[in-house]
Amino acid sequence: MELMTLMHLSRRLGEVMEGTVVATHGFGWFVRLSGLPVDGLLPARYVHHRRTVIGAGVRVVLESVDVLEGRLSLSPAGDGGDAKGRTSR
Repeated sequence: MELMTLMHLSRRLGEVMEGTVVATHGFGWFVRLSGLPVDGLLPARYVHHRRTVIGAGVRVVLESVDVLEGRLSLSPAGDGGDAKGRTSR
């Protein structure tokens, strides 16, 4: 992941974003954020009871960014944006 992209995303915590499932594992799904060259993890605790296919669209909330480790943590989005009323651009 590009350092500048991660730094930019670290200022967008809590934002609802669109993404595409790019991999599934027992520990969760990897989601590529739309318009960005980065993937984040949607942990199994949120998706263990759901089935998906590679390429499926999902709405997620950006929960955390670890710039040094190059990791994004995501959670499923409900309807209508985050608590601040923002959605991704």
